[in-house]
Amino acid sequence: MKYLFKNRLAENEMLLAEHKLICKPTHNDSRDYHPHYEIYFCNEHRNQSITINGRTITMNTPNVIISAPFAIHSMLHAPGEDDHFERYVLFFSEHITTLFDDSLLSDAFLRKYSNCVFPLSDPDAENLSGLFDRILAPSASLAEKLMLFGTFVATLDRMVPPGERILYGSTDHYIVNILRYIYLHLADDISSESIAREFHISRAKLDRDFRKFVGVSVHQAVVNCRLSSAVDMLANTPLTIREIALHCGFESEYYFYSFFKRNTGKTPTSIRNRKGKEDVKEPVKKA
Repeated sequence: MKYLFKNRLAENEMLLAEHKLICKPTHNDSRDYHPHYEIYFCNEHRNQSITINGRTITMNTPNVIISAPFAIHSMLHAPGEDDHFERYVLFFSEHITTLFDDSLLSDAFLRKYSNCVFPLSDPDAENLSGLFDRILAPSASLAEKLMLFGTFVATLDRMVPPGERILYGSTDHYIVNILRYIYLHLADDISSESIAREFHISRAKLDRDFRKFVGVSVHQAVVNCRLSSAVDMLANTPLTIREIALHCGFESEYYFYSFFKRNTGKTPTSIRNRKGKEDVKEPVKKA
């Protein structure tokens, strides 16, 4: 299974909530990693295959999942399950806890219960659905959304006893650290060789473990991260195309144009004109 980098939050954006109806069992949005936290909420009985950090379980009850930044995760139909799949998703910044009192949302809670499944009863799922619908309301201000978000997490914490929560473990696997490293060093000349040196491992071990854990090569992961970051900056920042090229590791604006067109079928200018983060979902071919 391949996992793709997706930066869901625009620059300085604190949270983004979505309500989706998934129709395909292998929808790409369910197989990704990103530099922010995610709350996934299924409010109905649906057979799901949930994978985080290489561990997979099957669940058919309503549930909430909190995944950590750069955690490799997927929430898919279980084998043989072909029905439509309704889900709520909320992405939020690592810095959001600074806005809340510890009694409502703390760093300690996220450190302990990231990469965790919270099974829900039907009444609990209905209660949380009401909160999520209020977050999604077009009339809700950012301040209201943030307070409702904090209330959602605090309510979840009260609803599900610690003994019923399913912990997947921390994201300290070295491949997760490498994903973070790639994201933070896009402007550098990064490759399998340079990463292997940085993490004091052999190139062979890195390539083997990375493909097993992420489903793509290190090179392809760098390509995916650069493309997604470029699309985000084109759509959501006033940076010039040359500045974006430099940020993504290209000394030449011409080479950036060529790379972008070859991998997406579009030009950077066309993405900027559309102002849409979803214009490029994944490379059209391997670079």
